[in-house]
Amino acid sequence: MKKETIKNIAISIFRVLKNNFLYIIWFILCFLMSVQILQTLIKARFPILISYNENISLTLAVYMYILSIIITLSPLGEYILRFINGVRKIETEREKEYLIPLFKDVYNEAKKLYPQLSKKIELCIMDAMYINAFALGRKTVAVTTGAISSLSEDELKGFIAHEIGHILNGDTKAILFVTIGNGMFSLITIILRKIIYLIDTEVNIKSFTWWVLKTLINICLIYFAYLMQITLSINSRKNEFRADKFAYEIGYGNNLKDSLYLLQRMCISDKSSLVDKLRKSHPNIAKRIGKLEKMINEK
Repeated sequence: MKKETIKNIAISIFRVLKNNFLYIIWFILCFLMSVQILQTLIKARFPILISYNENISLTLAVYMYILSIIITLSPLGEYILRFINGVRKIETEREKEYLIPLFKDVYNEAKKLYPQLSKKIELCIMDAMYINAFALGRKTVAVTTGAISSLSEDELKGFIAHEIGHILNGDTKAILFVTIGNGMFSLITIILRKIIYLIDTEVNIKSFTWWVLKTLINICLIYFAYLMQITLSINSRKNEFRADKFAYEIGYGNNLKDSLYLLQRMCISDKSSLVDKLRKSHPNIAKRIGKLEKMINEK
C-alpha cells in the first residue's frame, strides 16, 4: 500500500473520530448494552452455552457487528442505501448535460483544497419534488428533482458543495456505524421483548416483582431511545455547520447562502416543542445563514 494511501486513510479516520465522537460513543454504548442483553438472554434461555463459553455473548455480538459493518461499507451496502432512499443514477441526456458539469466544477474546487477527497464520489438523483440534497454511504451525493428544478445553477452548486463536505468529514461513515449499532441493539431488544412476552403467556408469572422488572425494562428502553435521538441530533447539527464551512472554504459560501435563503422563505414558522427541537437533525436555517454571512463578511 502506498504511503499516500495510508496517509489519506489515517486522515479520514481522524476526521470521523474528531467530527463524530458522539456517534462513536453511542455506537460503543449500543454495542456494550447489546452484549449485556445477549448475556442475560442466553443465561435465561440457553444456560448450557455459557458452560461451553463464558464470553459467548461478546463473541456473538462482535461477529454480528463485524458482518454488518463489512456489508454496509461494501458496494452492496451502498446499493442498498440508494435503494432504500429511492436514489438513482443520472440517466437522461438532459440530466447528464446539466448536472455533471455542475458537479465537476464543485468537485474540482474541493479537490484542489483537499487532495485526499475520494475520486469515487458520484452525483445521483432522488425523484421527489421537495427541495433537498443529502449524502449517503461512502460516495453518494443526491439531489432531489425539486432542488434541480427550483434552484439556480449557483444555488445547486452550494447544495452539492455542502454534501461533499459531509463525505469528506466522515459524517456519512459515522452515520453508517450508528445505523448498525442502532439496528443491532433494536434487534436484540425485540428479542428481549419477545422473551418477556413468552414468559408472560407460557409461564404466567403474576408476582409484583416480575411486574416491576418488566416496567423498568420498558421505561429504560423508551428513555434510552429518546436520549439516543437527542445525543445524535446534537452531533448532526454540529456536522451541518461544518459542512457549511466546507462549502465556504472551497468558494461556494455565497451559493449556499442564497439557497438557504430560498429554503427559509419556503419554511413554515417553527412551533415545535423543546423536546422536538432537541431531536432535530438540522439547526435553524437562520443560524446557518448567519454563520455563513459572518465568514463571508470577515473575508
